[in-house]
Amino acid sequence: MWTPWAPCTDQDGNINRPNKFCRKRGNEKQDKYVSSNGVELISGSSWTEGNLFVDGKPVHDWGWYGDGKANAKVVCRMLGFNNGDPTMQSKFGPVDQVFGMGYVRCIGTETNIQSCYHNCNRYCDRVYARKAAGVICSDPF
Repeated sequence: MWTPWAPCTDQDGNINRPNKFCRKRGNEKQDKYVSSNGVELISGSSWTEGNLFVDGKPVHDWGWYGDGKANAKVVCRMLGFNNGDPTMQSKFGPVDQVFGMGYVRCIGTETNIQSCYHNCNRYCDRVYARKAAGVICSDPF
């Protein structure tokens, strides 16, 4: 069975899987699933979905509309999946931080979400609790 995810740290807090996919120990309200490239899916019901955070900050869903499928494909490929569907409006719960990325436009061939065009414009200096982008990944490779 395919399972790239394992705890990031052992019970003493030592990193046991550097540069690999891992599951951070989170609290009951907000579990984080991360990869070593700074992408986190937060608050989903499993490690295949969640609100998208990049380098610890949420991604605003403005720009996720229309081209969202290509954006989701890039994110999910980064996490070890062939396919992904975009979610909007903080589907996996409200966020309480300023946004790190907004108006994301991927072609779909990029290897990293940060390689896609993005422009925070007026969206990254505020908190919009119900405006986080997210993904639901499927078809692991």
